Amino acid sequence: MRECVFRALLQKNIFYFDTHTTGELSTILNINISKIHDGIGDKLALLIQSIAKFVISLIVAFFRGWKMTFVMLSLAPFILIVSIISSKMFGKLFAQELKAYERAGAISEEVFSNVRTVFAFNGTKHEQTRYEKHIESARKHAIKKGAISGIIIGLMYFIFFASYAISFWYGNYLIHNENYDISNVIFIFFNVIMALLSLGRSTTYRESINQAKIAAAPVWDILRLEEQTICTTDRKIPNMNFCGKVKFNNVFFSYPSRPDMVVLRGLTFEAEAGQTLALVGKSTCMQLLQQFYKPTRGQIMLDDQSIECFDSQELQRKIGVVNQEPVLFATTILKNIQYGQPNATFADIQAAAMTANAHNFIMSLPDKYDTVVGEYGTQLSGGERQRIVIARALLRNPTLLLLDEASSALDNQSEKMVQQALEKASKAQVFQEPFDEVDDNIPSSPELTPFIKNSGDSDSEDEKSILQKDENKIKINSKKKIHWPSLAILKMNRPEILLIIIGALASMFNGGFEVGTCALLGEIVGNFMFACSGEALTKRLRAKAFQAILRQEIAWFDHPDNNTGALCTRLSSEAATIQGVAGARIGVILSTVGNLSVGITIAFIFGWKLSLVALGFVPFMVIGGFLQIRLMYGYSSQNNKAFQCAGSLAFQALQNIRTLRQLTLEMQFINNYYHLLDIPYRSSIRRTYIFALAYSFTSSTAFFSMAAVFFYGGILVKRNEMLFKNVMIVVNCIIIGAQSVPYSAAMVPDYGKAVSAARRMLALFAREPKISIDLHGSKLKNFTGDIHFKAVNFAYATRSRVSVLNNFNLDIKSGQRVAIVGMSGNGKSTLLHLLERFYDVQSGSVLIDTKDLRDINLHWWRSQVGMVSQEPTLFNVSIAENLAYGDLSRQVTIEEIIEAAKNANIHDFIQRLPQGYDTCVGFKGGQLSGGQKQRIAIARVLIRNPKVILLDEATSALDSENEKAVNEALIHVVTGRSSIVVAHRLSTIQDADLICVLHNGHIVETGSHHQLLTKKGYYYKLSQCIR
Repeated sequence: MRECVFRALLQKNIFYFDTHTTGELSTILNINISKIHDGIGDKLALLIQSIAKFVISLIVAFFRGWKMTFVMLSLAPFILIVSIISSKMFGKLFAQELKAYERAGAISEEVFSNVRTVFAFNGTKHEQTRYEKHIESARKHAIKKGAISGIIIGLMYFIFFASYAISFWYGNYLIHNENYDISNVIFIFFNVIMALLSLGRSTTYRESINQAKIAAAPVWDILRLEEQTICTTDRKIPNMNFCGKVKFNNVFFSYPSRPDMVVLRGLTFEAEAGQTLALVGKSTCMQLLQQFYKPTRGQIMLDDQSIECFDSQELQRKIGVVNQEPVLFATTILKNIQYGQPNATFADIQAAAMTANAHNFIMSLPDKYDTVVGEYGTQLSGGERQRIVIARALLRNPTLLLLDEASSALDNQSEKMVQQALEKASKAQVFQEPFDEVDDNIPSSPELTPFIKNSGDSDSEDEKSILQKDENKIKINSKKKIHWPSLAILKMNRPEILLIIIGALASMFNGGFEVGTCALLGEIVGNFMFACSGEALTKRLRAKAFQAILRQEIAWFDHPDNNTGALCTRLSSEAATIQGVAGARIGVILSTVGNLSVGITIAFIFGWKLSLVALGFVPFMVIGGFLQIRLMYGYSSQNNKAFQCAGSLAFQALQNIRTLRQLTLEMQFINNYYHLLDIPYRSSIRRTYIFALAYSFTSSTAFFSMAAVFFYGGILVKRNEMLFKNVMIVVNCIIIGAQSVPYSAAMVPDYGKAVSAARRMLALFAREPKISIDLHGSKLKNFTGDIHFKAVNFAYATRSRVSVLNNFNLDIKSGQRVAIVGMSGNGKSTLLHLLERFYDVQSGSVLIDTKDLRDINLHWWRSQVGMVSQEPTLFNVSIAENLAYGDLSRQVTIEEIIEAAKNANIHDFIQRLPQGYDTCVGFKGGQLSGGQKQRIAIARVLIRNPKVILLDEATSALDSENEKAVNEALIHVVTGRSSIVVAHRLSTIQDADLICVLHNGHIVETGSHHQLLTKKGYYYKLSQCIR
């Protein structure tokens, strides 16, 4: 089923993902399908077993005496009415609970994937509050669900025991008036009791199946939304010979998620095959050419044929795309490039990398082409990522090459080389460039240049072992502390200890004194109390896990096991699984304990010999139950890794669906997903046989005990060692107790999974971060803004043999504007990461006003720093909320927001939107262009009003007009503040107080723009590459 849903999602049209976040879809793949699995797995088998027992017992009872059977079933219609009403109420609440968890999942996915931005803006508490809001909503719905469940089950038991009273009265009447003998009455009575108990015990199983039905609703929606699924079966040109002629004829377009905002108004242009076409201002045209969307009106022609006549996948194979924000998958460099052409040889891949000026830096890595790039390619610099994406596009040898700010992240030398390679490599090119680069990057005599303005806007083995040793050390230390995971989890339920005690007493009272009123009150009180305590624990676990994840250092997120997909999978599934050791199932187990305890006690009072026979079977039941727990614990531990890997792969695919579609990798990812799921599937097949034997052994032992008691009871009566009355009392106690054993045994798989999940979650709680964000360290009282790098050496933990900074020294005076330039991959962005203290230096020190950064309160320090990254990160909230994120320590007024937007030259655009500042920007700002996102990110920093400003290619996505306006605003803001600017465009840093040229991890030149040009060294060579 997971494979079917994943396959269906990868076949959806792109606009489906404009309204559905990756977090929501991941929650459906994890929680919903797990609920369905519970409903159609062993719970369904147990329900069928209960129904079979119910039907067969009634058939036998009817055969022996229909009158008494009918009377005992006279209250059955009430059971049916209660079941129908409860099912509707229960379903509605469960659907609301799932929806709340979907929203929480979307937030966790967004936060983990943008964790650097969250840390930079001290947003952990804000995100914690945002996350807890939704899990609190889920908790309230779940408590109501538990209360209803208790009332329903209690009413059912009340009706059952009321029918017992009727049966005793009517049985006595039949013996005296209808020639029924006592053996018939007893036989009918026990068969109907067994039938009714089976029906009552099936309530929990039916709840699981009802939950599965509700959880299946969004799954079914995904599978049956044919109108939102790409279709390739009715195309007119399945095998096309596309030459590259492109024509837009009076094209109008609005995004489906914003139909009121027209992006293209009557766009018309034409480009012949082999021409170079420069489009300034429109990424939308590229999305239309890739068939991500259809025009609202007008027509797009390829080789004089409507684009709709072409098979979408065939067309994608003819197109190469390089986006402004490069997307890499969490695999090796070799695999990332090979995605462009799966059949390419290693020589082809090397040639493409050389053309993209990527080969040299790849060969300098310890694992070379086998280097793992990490999630989102974070183990590489922006320029390195861009070059790999360009190599991937060139390997495709496309007929049509679409470049959306393809060289914005490159240094000048790399940009010049790549531009020359791109011009030779393609027959037709469509550039999307800012205005100031039109003269530089477009050939001097382009055939056609329409300006669209108002038509709408490594791991090496050593490194792996280091990381593994670190994680193993954590696991070993954690295991030393976690001897009893169930007990440790229950300790977290301490605030609800009174509820647990009341629930436990109610459950044991219900089990020990199973009569009508006791059952009614016991079930209502027990279920409600355990629902309250269990859901409080679930919320606390989710919240604490979310907090524990956000407490870790950035290097922890760089580890392959801690990618966003794996973390979301763990967060969404493990807390719910752990509820199995503290939720309503505890009530079931305690009820069984009470049932057996009181039953055995009464049995010993009235016949100790017969009771000893029954008690002799208890060890076998315990052994069977223990065996089931061990089997399920082992199974859960072994397959957790496979499910996490599958979840990570699905997350990557859904989050990067546009790139996946561009590269036509759908089937490859579907096959990989299938193979990952095949591991736990095959394991579960083997486990099922053993588990079935263990369960049947435990359940059958209860019935063998009943048979033995009947047999030996007859012998004792025959010997006159026991009265028949006493034998019947003992038999009744044993039967009722034995009936509850299989019911509790059915809970064992959930308990085994819960213990396994508890160990993993407690290990997460126990891990101490290497860079703590707790409120320790000093705050500088008279902070001036002096920054000093002293003999700094640094290498990323995932590539410990590659030194990024070597004996790096730099002094930045208060209020000084320092620019860092150099080739891509030389450590420019790393300097900013060290200043944000995302990482700590290996040796040397970073001093802030003579104070070591490691001794300064981290929360305070980050509040003094404002950073604009090369790839701006926005959250899936309104524009106003994104801007207010700049300063979460106070309530930012709308006047401040508007002023910051004006200074960043984004206010006019926002005003043109239908909802203005209340417009939701979509996941990762997907509803906005790169330049618009960049300006909002700049405005967000202006709200912060920091004393230190870090700009990492902050204006790379802006056109010349906006760049000029924003630079003026930034110059105004940085006045009197220390600032570090990382830039490739030398025109943006000519007014810097100090320019530093970084090469091979250390500074090789410093000076002003004119001084460095006069030296005719590294800086001079960089400046010459522009021309």
